[in-house]
Amino acid sequence: MALYLKIPFKIDKDYSYINFEDDDDDDDDGDVIKRVAGYEIRAEDLTSLEGTNWLTDQIINATFQNLCTSKIFFKDTFFLETLKRKGMEGVQKIKDISTLDYVFFPYHIPGHWSLVVFDVRRTTVSLLDPMKNIDSDILHTIGKYLRAHGLKVSRNKGLEKEAPAQNSSGDCGVFVIAYAHVLVDGGSLKELKVCYTKTKEMGYFSLIHNQ
Repeated sequence: MALYLKIPFKIDKDYSYINFEDDDDDDDDGDVIKRVAGYEIRAEDLTSLEGTNWLTDQIINATFQNLCTSKIFFKDTFFLETLKRKGMEGVQKIKDISTLDYVFFPYHIPGHWSLVVFDVRRTTVSLLDPMKNIDSDILHTIGKYLRAHGLKVSRNKGLEKEAPAQNSSGDCGVFVIAYAHVLVDGGSLKELKVCYTKTKEMGYFSLIHNQ
């Protein structure tokens, strides 16, 4: 089974079209190149699509936003820092969380991307780290946030073990996106194989799983 994921923006006729829609408004704000799903794509975000560069928050957030449906929700990459700094009073709860299938929490520490997954149906939380590093503080913080919704939350270590490790130092953001897509598609993480092109000129990733 092939999964083709394209970064959700088009800059000009030399960039590949995708089946996501850009925001309609034109951009007159400095170096903002495009607004996608409410996020501003700038020159440095395009640079993150080159070689072994790490993906920026805006690329991660715009891509996850385009994953969202009535059953899929995500908290953007700025959420966790706000939660840690301001506590529960400084963040919003997730409305009607019990009606969802998954809630994704992509987060960034200097030089690395990881993904916390809350499986609503199983009420389990997992930290999917492409370098296989488990940050217990992150799990505790998000677990506490979810319990504030009146939920009983347990950890699913099995899913963590199934997630494949990244291939090189700049792959973490691509893997985090791939994890989410496979789960949304109902696939198996242990069968995930990530092969991709990552260039600013093409403006997309091609991710292949379950082959």
